[in-house]
Amino acid sequence: MSRLLYLYGFVAADAPPPPLDLVGVGEGAVRRLELDGLAAVVGNVPAAEFSTEAVETRMRDLAWVGDQGALHERVVTWFVDHGGILPARLLTLYSGEPALRASVESGRSRIEAEIERLRGLREWDLKVSYRAEELRRGLAAVSAAVAALERESAAADPGRRYLLERKKEKLLDSETGQAARRLGDEALAALRPLVREVRRVATPQDTAELPVVVHAALLVEEGREADLQERAASEGKRLAPHGVTVSVSGPWAPYRFLAGQGESEGESDG
Repeated sequence: MSRLLYLYGFVAADAPPPPLDLVGVGEGAVRRLELDGLAAVVGNVPAAEFSTEAVETRMRDLAWVGDQGALHERVVTWFVDHGGILPARLLTLYSGEPALRASVESGRSRIEAEIERLRGLREWDLKVSYRAEELRRGLAAVSAAVAALERESAAADPGRRYLLERKKEKLLDSETGQAARRLGDEALAALRPLVREVRRVATPQDTAELPVVVHAALLVEEGREADLQERAASEGKRLAPHGVTVSVSGPWAPYRFLAGQGESEGESDG
């Protein structure tokens, strides 16, 4: 066996064929494989490079993995922009067409249901981050506790004011991160009416210069994507004076919304 079959994902029967010059993993041409009412997006790759043993060895080479990921996403992105795709995971391989057809027949109803569920929907990525010192300097504007303490300090005699200022420093330490998370949740809430589903993504617990307080995947109808970008920009403008940044990127294939990928935070019918 000199060639293996590489799977990029599944598309509806009415999805357009890929262009002849679309090249994917293994520098192979991309094609549709018709499967009685749906189609698989596939290509051929050299077995010597993509056998199970070869892939297991090369997975330790991050540069190689990154290169294959970029080639995989090139193909998936074309279909995201031309009718949608139910994406397969990176390096999903079959011995040939008969093996893929057998796999599809055992899970056909699930594949067809997923294609219909995600039709016309694409994934966007939301990140809300903040500059701690900038938020801290103006924290009274977004924290009732800090604002109350500042008012009390301003009216106090010098001796008590000193104690209140010490108390304020401790409050600022604890309240800055909490305020950032509240503002991030506000930004997400503002986008929710434009979003079909939301799935939170874990944020790294580190000391990055711009820590992320909200990271979420958003499942959005294609017709609402421009509104999503506009509202995210509006939220970013509103929160910028507090040192908070709101950014959305996309659209992507709905990887985080595939069946079995976790629970959605909720569905909006707005």
